[in-house]
Amino acid sequence: MYWIYKLFISSIFVLLLSCQTTDKNVPFVFDNSSLPIIKLNAKDLKILNKYEPLYSKNYIDGNLKTTPKERFESWVNQNIIFNGKNNSFFIHIYDASILQKEIVDEDAKKYNENKINYYELSFFVEYEMHDANSNIIANTLVETKRSTTSSQFISLYEYEKIIDELIFDSLKDLTKESNALLKIYMKDYLK
Repeated sequence: MYWIYKLFISSIFVLLLSCQTTDKNVPFVFDNSSLPIIKLNAKDLKILNKYEPLYSKNYIDGNLKTTPKERFESWVNQNIIFNGKNNSFFIHIYDASILQKEIVDEDAKKYNENKINYYELSFFVEYEMHDANSNIIANTLVETKRSTTSSQFISLYEYEKIIDELIFDSLKDLTKESNALLKIYMKDYLK
């Protein structure tokens, strides 16, 4: 009888140890409040989109629910504060693309898959301050690139998470660089 009790207890112990928690599919949250806030001495702000997404196999930004351009515009609308009477602030978006391509993984072992997905997000933005006569009185260009990789066979949830994290990290880079360059080239027009 004692050995049955011992077998029962050890089997319950093994069963409990073998249970694993499952990852919950929690959507990625974009929090613009964690990104820099820029205060400008300008009466208005205009975003001029000069970027047209490329609809090809390798460029995936046109197929996303929320594109990097839309995430950038959301940050601009929430985190750039303007309060002035004379100047106009223009933002030109030249690039906000995500490139996806299949590359060979040099570090892969022979029995593992040797191809991985490579993702690269490029942002290229120009900031311009115009006076009341529409003359450019200050400008700066900001360009950032960030990349990441994933295995070739991932779930849709993992794919969306990788892309959202890439966009957010790239946006952090872009806003940090924008803040630094605006402090250098437009310091007279910042509050």
